[in-house]
Amino acid sequence: MNNQSNQNSHILFTGPGGWSYWAWSEDGRLPSKDIETLSEELNVDVDRELLANGDDVEGFREFVHVIVKISKKYGFTHIVDPDMEIQIDEPQPIIQEIFRWLETGGWTTGAQLRVLKGLDISHLVSNSCK
Repeated sequence: MNNQSNQNSHILFTGPGGWSYWAWSEDGRLPSKDIETLSEELNVDVDRELLANGDDVEGFREFVHVIVKISKKYGFTHIVDPDMEIQIDEPQPIIQEIFRWLETGGWTTGAQLRVLKGLDISHLVSNSCK
């Protein structure tokens, strides 16, 4: 691995591509995969019928749960997503961004609770307190 890859080994990259949203790492631990594929591989508990019907809350819930499970599996602590205004030169803590998305995304309290249902962020909380 080169120095740039070592520096970015804690960073998860996400972004749009075609009709899907994708996640990957620059160090090769996580090859580029769409969120739906990762959701299935990680056995994320989402309502597939709601997703098929275009439910925005369930789609966001799937995204957040995939990001959290990936971060736990691969040790990612920060995220970069230019589409969400998180640039490569300023990666942000994943836990911070999840809460920002919930606070500023226009979600109702019920939708926020639905997104958080069953979400285990303990590994991110302990990392953010170091």
